[in-house]
Amino acid sequence: FIRAVAPTIGGINLEDVAAPECFDIDKAVHNDLGIPFFHDDQSGTAIVVTAAIQNALKITGKNIADCKFVFSGAGAAALACADLLIHVGADIKKFHIFDSKGLIHTQRVLDDNKRRFAQQNDASMRESLVDADIFIGLSKGNLLVSDDIKNMAQNPVILALANPTPEILPNDAKAARPDAI
Repeated sequence: FIRAVAPTIGGINLEDVAAPECFDIDKAVHNDLGIPFFHDDQSGTAIVVTAAIQNALKITGKNIADCKFVFSGAGAAALACADLLIHVGADIKKFHIFDSKGLIHTQRVLDDNKRRFAQQNDASMRESLVDADIFIGLSKGNLLVSDDIKNMAQNPVILALANPTPEILPNDAKAARPDAI
């Protein structure tokens, strides 16, 4: 359908297609349409998250290549964010990505989209948050409590983006970490 309508319109915004199907669709048509092709969950979220992180890192004076990232969520939005962050200089080895089964690590059976982000060892989210510079939440509300973020690095960047309820409310994050961005 996408290939059939592409010659008649100026661009396509794919909406609400879940992973892994959205990755397959994107790979199948993205480069050969001749028009802009955009998947809102992937591209839209990744662009906004990357811009927010780049701005936060200017405030903190941190270099993206040195930052430790913890992701809650490993769907289309989270993996697209990870890819774009790598594109702008983040180190894939410093990504700790959690899905509904826990940390993505090498002892788990993983699809190709997740396998490349696998850590060597298993850990809890709280353990992974120790000395983390950036938390990106794209999963479910009320996942974190104040104690979860207390051991993050100085000036942690916390993007709690679960909708409609974030992983941690901004006031709770600031109460636990007054230096949080």
